[in-house]
Amino acid sequence: MSPFDIDNVTIEFPDWSSALLNPPPAPMISITQHPTINTGVEPQQTEPFLTSIGVAVTLAVILVVVAGLLVYHKKHKAKSG
Repeated sequence: MSPFDIDNVTIEFPDWSSALLNPPPAPMISITQHPTINTGVEPQQTEPFLTSIGVAVTLAVILVVVAGLLVYHKKHKAKSG
C-alpha cells in the first residue's frame, strides 16, 4: 500500500457548514444582584447528627475498654495473691 499525501487534499464545504463551524459569539448577560431583606429571626444552629453519633461511639468504646481492664485486673490479681 502506498503512502497518502494529505497536503494536496482540498475539501470544499457547503455554505451552511461555515455557520455551524463558526457560530456567532453569544451575547453577554449581566446579572444584577439585589440586596436581600431579612425580616425574621435567624434560625438557631443545631448540632450535626454525625457529631452526636461520634460522641456516643467514643463513649461506648471507652466503656468497653474500661470494663475489659477491670475484668483483666480482677482475674490476674486473684492468681498472683
